[in-house]
Amino acid sequence: MKVFIPFKKKPFVQPACDMCLTTAVKIAVDNQFTKGFSLKDINKSVRYEGKYQFGVSLDNFFEQNLDKLLNKLDIKCNFRENLKIDDLFKLLEQGTYPIVLFPLSKYNEWKKQTDEREVIGDDEPNLHALIVVGIDKEKETIQLFDTIPNKFKKYDNLSNLYDEISFFKFLSMWLHSGLIYPSIWLSKI
Repeated sequence: MKVFIPFKKKPFVQPACDMCLTTAVKIAVDNQFTKGFSLKDINKSVRYEGKYQFGVSLDNFFEQNLDKLLNKLDIKCNFRENLKIDDLFKLLEQGTYPIVLFPLSKYNEWKKQTDEREVIGDDEPNLHALIVVGIDKEKETIQLFDTIPNKFKKYDNLSNLYDEISFFKFLSMWLHSGLIYPSIWLSKI
């Protein structure tokens, strides 16, 4: 069994190194719903400051501010830890893009990047947000969209946007001390 929901609209990459989460939310809104918001509106609603790992503290992100903005279009933001791959699969089957959070150090190992981005003023581990667009249970792979610019990708080609990762590698990045890092998804109210 497999599910794959490619983007309908051309996505963009994060304009600043700490905007992965708000950029992922913007791309999910743009591709799941008929109307959306600007990245500026989303950043303003979560009080983007550019000094935390996501440019916003997670406390500010998960306060009601984002929901207040999204509720204008009858959308709500869902957040849960310990989802399983089957849960992500079900969300994709419903036409919903799950946004998963990974430790940046494990992300860099996967991407074979050497420059760990440091974020000043934050004692928590740096995380990175990725959008799940597909799961193939037979091949045991997951397709992801990464908001970090890749100089080797042509973002004008909608078929060449996604990275593929094995279930094993995905779970090794997503699992931490017996817990799975949080996931976010948007749904109609």
